[in-house]
Amino acid sequence: MPQQGDTYTKSSIHASWGNYTGYRDIWAGNMTWGVSVSGHATSAGNLSVEITVLVTKVYERPGNWFFRGTAVSLKNVSVYIGPLDNATFLASMTSTTEHDYGVSATIPATFGGPGVYDLLVKARFTVYEVMRIGFMPLESVNVYPVYLDSPVVVS
Repeated sequence: MPQQGDTYTKSSIHASWGNYTGYRDIWAGNMTWGVSVSGHATSAGNLSVEITVLVTKVYERPGNWFFRGTAVSLKNVSVYIGPLDNATFLASMTSTTEHDYGVSATIPATFGGPGVYDLLVKARFTVYEVMRIGFMPLESVNVYPVYLDSPVVVS
């Protein structure tokens, strides 16, 4: 997965609801991962929205010449309603898609009725080191939580 800089974490399309950037400094090198959340902030006529969570590599510096970079495998992406201390599970990912610029998860969310909903996203992914002889799992990363910049309005 190539470095993308902050192209996707600052994107009005891919991060229309919010973003998170996390830095990792481990024996295999330094890396910064970005999580971007997008979707439609209003749902008129029905009680469902589709949320997309994109994980991209913002920056990376491998620890030595033997390491070629890192890759990501999404393990779990979930959406919750409410503040973190009293969050209610809403939905989890149903599919993932690999892109040239990252990996995205699709989360169809159905709400119980009309209203204004404050959402937060939790994600977990595994980072793999790409070595000259293959892949090696490095660590599991928990992104916890990403608060959305605006609520979802369901009418």
